[in-house]
Amino acid sequence: MLINKNFTKLWFGRLMSNYGDSVVYIVLIWYIMQNTQDMFWVGALNAAAFAPTMLSFLFGNLIDRHKKGKILVILELGQALGNLMILFAMFCLPIMPLLLCAIVFFSCMFSMNTYPVQDAFVPLLVKEEKLEAAQSYMSIGYKIADYLFNGTIGFVLKMISPIVLLLSSIGSFLLSATLFQKIDCKEEIKELHHEKSESVFEGFKIIFSNPLLRMLTISSAICNFGFSGFNVYTAQISKSLNDPTLLGLISAMLSVGCLFGSTFIVHKVLKGMATYQKMIIGYCFFGFCMAIMSFFVSGYWTVLAGMLVSGFFLGIVQTVTTPIIQSSIPNEQLGKVFATQGTISVGIMPVSSLIWGVLANYISVDIFFVIFGIIYVSCSAIFFYQRNKVVS
Repeated sequence: MLINKNFTKLWFGRLMSNYGDSVVYIVLIWYIMQNTQDMFWVGALNAAAFAPTMLSFLFGNLIDRHKKGKILVILELGQALGNLMILFAMFCLPIMPLLLCAIVFFSCMFSMNTYPVQDAFVPLLVKEEKLEAAQSYMSIGYKIADYLFNGTIGFVLKMISPIVLLLSSIGSFLLSATLFQKIDCKEEIKELHHEKSESVFEGFKIIFSNPLLRMLTISSAICNFGFSGFNVYTAQISKSLNDPTLLGLISAMLSVGCLFGSTFIVHKVLKGMATYQKMIIGYCFFGFCMAIMSFFVSGYWTVLAGMLVSGFFLGIVQTVTTPIIQSSIPNEQLGKVFATQGTISVGIMPVSSLIWGVLANYISVDIFFVIFGIIYVSCSAIFFYQRNKVVS
């Protein structure tokens, strides 16, 4: 896949962009905790980072009407500008956490929209039969690299000035913009006669009028609601075992499992199976693993082993879902569909994080993992039951 020069540039650009995202996230969390000693501002910072996803649907039509390569360049330059503003606010102004939250919101308006643009761009760079393989690479660039970069940068922050790290993040965004600029893809933008009257809510209409898209989007939102709790309860496990390093190790083991699942299991173990069938298996067995985890949350090594195995199946889910969408709708609708899907499925996370923060006082860790597992197994059962209705 990386022999395709255009896709290689997109993938390495994504990797550089993820490095920049990880740097600014770790540095900001460190800065806020060191200078305010108030966890409220840590929560506010996370809310500011996720809030732009609630507005992603507004940009769907823009993505479909303009060349995606140029949009990516603008988005990366916007993130570089945002990081420059953060650098100035942190080291040239008095401590103003509210201002930092506002700048983070501004910067994430660019970063959050890179995902739907790239997902809409991939089908223009690779053949349809290669979409699943392409998503394996993009999954590494999207999420697995995030986990690895977060852990590495947290360690490096102890030795290198945050100013140097932020400058390196600005450089990474400029490098990714350069790589995106060099992608040689002749995009054909269809002229729409109804362009002026097309609603920003068109993505919602497409999703909810299509049984497959509706099912995948709603299930993704429900699962992300559960994942918000997963983040809360893994922190609680780390606290109960009195080992703060466990939280980072949980992310690391899950990412290693995802890497194995999105590559070896998807393309070797499940080779020959339909993409939709792989998705059912991924959801089902990840749910079972989470439910079984409820028996082992009190053991250090059992938690890590459980996360590793669970990651095998989460990697399948992260790899096969996007290609199903990419191959089921026209390219000229992908931008608005992915942007709107982000609004629905990811936009729920700021609110659901607050909800689980309250529920954690009443629901134990083991019960949560049972609930979380049931969510995924139930989605798998729905996919299986609806398979003849949504897959032609």
